[in-house]
Amino acid sequence: MNILKKIIQKLIIMAALLTASSAVLWFLPGDYNHDLAALINKRALLVSKKPPRIVFIGGSNLTTLKSKKIEQMVTRSRKAARSVVNMGLWGGLDMARYLEEIRPLLEPHDTVIICPEYAPLLDPAFYSSVQRDEEAKKFFFLMSPLKRIEESIRAGDYGEIIKTIALLNQLKIKTYLHSLINRGEGHISTGGFYRYAADYNSYGDRKFPFKLMRPLRSGGIVFQKPVMENLLYLKDFTIHAQKNNIRVSIAFPPFPEPEYRRNQQRITLLYRIIRNDLKLNLLTRPEDSVYPELYFADTVYHLNEKGENLRSQMLAEKLSELIH
Repeated sequence: MNILKKIIQKLIIMAALLTASSAVLWFLPGDYNHDLAALINKRALLVSKKPPRIVFIGGSNLTTLKSKKIEQMVTRSRKAARSVVNMGLWGGLDMARYLEEIRPLLEPHDTVIICPEYAPLLDPAFYSSVQRDEEAKKFFFLMSPLKRIEESIRAGDYGEIIKTIALLNQLKIKTYLHSLINRGEGHISTGGFYRYAADYNSYGDRKFPFKLMRPLRSGGIVFQKPVMENLLYLKDFTIHAQKNNIRVSIAFPPFPEPEYRRNQQRITLLYRIIRNDLKLNLLTRPEDSVYPELYFADTVYHLNEKGENLRSQMLAEKLSELIH
């Protein structure tokens, strides 16, 4: 009996030490060598910009946006400063949750442009997989850890908290080691993506274009009809925004001409549902962002330099009209 008691005491001590060391590691400054950790950097970018702002949020189709060009054109037409913040990151993110995360950070007179890819809008299987993505959940947790911990405690799901913190701590340790191996002693920790300063500019745009690749990835897909239930988050977010004097508009992603023709009927139906049934404001029509294949880089959503210049010019003109 005494032996069992001693074993239990040692286990308790080990658990306490493990918990303490995990807590210390959690609060230590550090980064995460994972693309999705850029969520934390982009959140910080939004907070740092003085309102009123133009906030783009959506998938990776936005990451090569020419935000500086858009900001200059809109400011010139309005003769008033408006900061552009590019929150675009990855099409596999749960956009409803992403919007929920930034909602408390928005201010009256901000303008939010939502531009997801077609896959989460027109592919129910893809939409479902987005809700279950474990990688994204970790970094959404990192965006608002106290909020997520409170939610898990109310639900009695303590295991999820421990698991998520443990996985993020492991990644932080790996990033420490990566930094040492690559002589990154002078690296300044942001609590987000380890390579954020190297990969993104002060607007949240990628500094480097996507590599050219043929054939384009994600090509040849035939989408299904839109499911209204999967689009309601756009309406919910817009209603909340309007109550707080925040303008919300939907923009359609860039798409190659052959892919658009293949899916035109379903994309047109999506457009009509958003405009007529959900009654949301539209910054662009689907055909406004349809370009020849030669304007795309590696996927059907990623524009090359020439294509992005055209798309950003078009968005700047539309925004100037909208805000005016």
